[in-house]
Amino acid sequence: MCPRYVLHPYEKQEEELHHTAELWAKIGYRDHVVTNEEIACSGCKPENWCRYHVVKCCEDKGIRTCAECDAYPCENMKECFQVTRSFEPACRRVCTDDEFGRLKRAFFEKEENLRSLATLEQRGQKGQMTPEVKCPVRFDVRINGLEVNAVYSRDSIENIFVPLLRKLTKMRREKNGRVLALFAAPPGAGKSTLLSFLAKLAEEDEQSDEVQVLGMDGFHRRQAYLVSRTVVRDGAEIPMVSIKGAPQTFDLKKLTERVQNIAAGRTCGWPVYDRRLHDPVDDAVTVDGEIVLIEGNYLLLDEPGWRDLRNYADHTVLIRADAELLRKRLVDRKAMGMASREEAERFVEFSDMRNVRTCLERSGGADLVLEMVGDGEFAVI
Repeated sequence: MCPRYVLHPYEKQEEELHHTAELWAKIGYRDHVVTNEEIACSGCKPENWCRYHVVKCCEDKGIRTCAECDAYPCENMKECFQVTRSFEPACRRVCTDDEFGRLKRAFFEKEENLRSLATLEQRGQKGQMTPEVKCPVRFDVRINGLEVNAVYSRDSIENIFVPLLRKLTKMRREKNGRVLALFAAPPGAGKSTLLSFLAKLAEEDEQSDEVQVLGMDGFHRRQAYLVSRTVVRDGAEIPMVSIKGAPQTFDLKKLTERVQNIAAGRTCGWPVYDRRLHDPVDDAVTVDGEIVLIEGNYLLLDEPGWRDLRNYADHTVLIRADAELLRKRLVDRKAMGMASREEAERFVEFSDMRNVRTCLERSGGADLVLEMVGDGEFAVI
């Protein structure tokens, strides 16, 4: 979502709008810091000025977005994307990681987002979906200190997510006690964002009980432990810290003890990983929910010690995805904080893709197996 967007002038704090005005000046969208009234935008409406006349064009053709147009991408939109992309190098140089991430999702990925919507429209025309294309739902949340702008398809929400929440609610009521669900997915699959979205859905759905969401990142071994030990990889002895995120860099014993406490219905503490400290913070969260969802890469790993975790769960969910799709998502994310995309690609191949393959090749079965077929779109397999 564009940082300027407001539903009405009072939806965002004055400080947020001023920061956006400063950002627009810093990256060259404005030649000075404009007022909050000028920077605030109520969206693509017919009465608002648009350099590319997109709104009027859609209105004249009787469509809602460019994704529904047979001529997409037209020359007008190609020019729009070209101009937008021309700002990307300058933005990367002057913006913080958080600022660049917001701009990247709002502008530099616009062509890809519209193309995804166009694909959904084409499926509808071929009878693979209902003729009426349902607009995806956007979800903005901060994950690990970074702003994430996710999109989930209506089909996934209505046919997978909401039924899952209602199933867990029914299980809790029949059990008359806490229900624990484990969600396992490879790096890059958006586990943390998805579970935050499920928590939001549960709050809004009258037939679902609220859920408490936890992540296993708080069980990383401490940095001092990792830097003081070595592992052998590809025949070479390397510092354990260089493979941080691999299964052996987690405190499995401590994780198992906490999962046992949760399964027993006890109120207990739960650690959270602090990316500024590069260390977990013990008991940062109190677990007291009646439906608890835990996400992590290796929660359903079919290996000694790890495979015991599923014995404490009332329900298990495994998310799978194409390795190349995950690679692209991981490189895009890592590139926001690195000097070049090439550097990000080398890091992802050495570290993240090893963990991706571990999850895809060595995870066991689950009560529900989902395939991530696109950003925010899932299928039951």
